[in-house]
Amino acid sequence: MTSNLKSLRFLKTTFKVYLALVLVVGGVIVFAPAGKNVDLGFVNSFEILGNGGSVDVVGEDSSNVFVEFDELEDFYIFPGEEKVNVAHLTLAPDNLPIRLIDLTLKVNGVDVDDMSGFYLIDERGKRYEGVVDDSYVTFEGFYKKIWPEESYAVSVYCDFSKDVEVGSRFNLSLENPGDVHVSLMGERVLPEEDYPIKGEYLSVIGGRL
Repeated sequence: MTSNLKSLRFLKTTFKVYLALVLVVGGVIVFAPAGKNVDLGFVNSFEILGNGGSVDVVGEDSSNVFVEFDELEDFYIFPGEEKVNVAHLTLAPDNLPIRLIDLTLKVNGVDVDDMSGFYLIDERGKRYEGVVDDSYVTFEGFYKKIWPEESYAVSVYCDFSKDVEVGSRFNLSLENPGDVHVSLMGERVLPEEDYPIKGEYLSVIGGRL
């Protein structure tokens, strides 16, 4: 598992982003701004070397979390196609276990009214139904604990209507820190990084040959 995770971390640097570096000090969660040295005295210090860069952490009570949009098998959609795999995501912590609660993704490039039947399948085969609100789709109730040096992979699927516009380019994205609801030691962690984090694009093409 360790070697697989290392390969994952360096496979696609374009979409990799460290979501948060957190120190727990006396029950208080402290965030470090990117590129800053933070001296907490008895807790030691750490440095974040920019978005998608390396992280140097000193001290046991610390953890960073990253999420990655992985490459899709296909890069096109047909009008009227059903159960289309539109996103792969992987989450992984570092030193401390985290718990994924909810996940919200934004629909970009096509009218959300031309889409339906959103659902997510995780690596265990468990299915979660998506709830659409405007141009966002939310998957709730994971409560999945992810241990250090492990990862958690999910895949998103949906149906497209026959009226979806040919020539459109579609993807899903994480628009802000609250879109990934994770907790650390029972406290919610709000990741502070550059957004949006964009998934792979798919193009809507004409009828099948």
